[in-house]
Amino acid sequence: MKNAMILVGLWVGIILTAYALVYVDGGGPTPGQLALLERLAQRTYVDTEGRFQFEAPAGWRVSEDDDVVHLVGPVEEIEAWILVIEDMGAPRAIEIACERTDPCPEKTFVSFEELPPPAFADRKIRITYETDDKEVLIYGVGFVRPGETVVLLVRGDRTACMQRIGELTRIEESLTSAASE
Repeated sequence: MKNAMILVGLWVGIILTAYALVYVDGGGPTPGQLALLERLAQRTYVDTEGRFQFEAPAGWRVSEDDDVVHLVGPVEEIEAWILVIEDMGAPRAIEIACERTDPCPEKTFVSFEELPPPAFADRKIRITYETDDKEVLIYGVGFVRPGETVVLLVRGDRTACMQRIGELTRIEESLTSAASE
């Protein structure tokens, strides 16, 4: 329900912006400007409980199953999951997220990085997992904030992930607290 209210708010904002451009500027918005506003509103996903939001790249399918958001890339060789793990530090939260969504059959990690956190988080880490199939890339990013960790898991064909690194980066960098907007 809250997600629907936020989406209605976005559409109202688009309509008000369009009218403001017409009456303030003396001219109207170009069709390109309106199309851009509509695309941005359609690509912003807000968690139904308002815990996070992100921009889904064009062509990516987004679905929600219980409290897990599942993204599938346009070539279906990349999948991502976003979920919130309550009261956990980032490494353990990523491990629990892997158990719940099952993209990480192997639990051995290759690298562990501490990254500069975004404004909505106190800590950000990235764990890259080792896989038997060297053509598969699996990693998790944990955004720690008081009482919870927002986890982004990515699994896909290594070549496809490298080709779509910009889209994966956009998902990660746009991931923020819905309440902070």
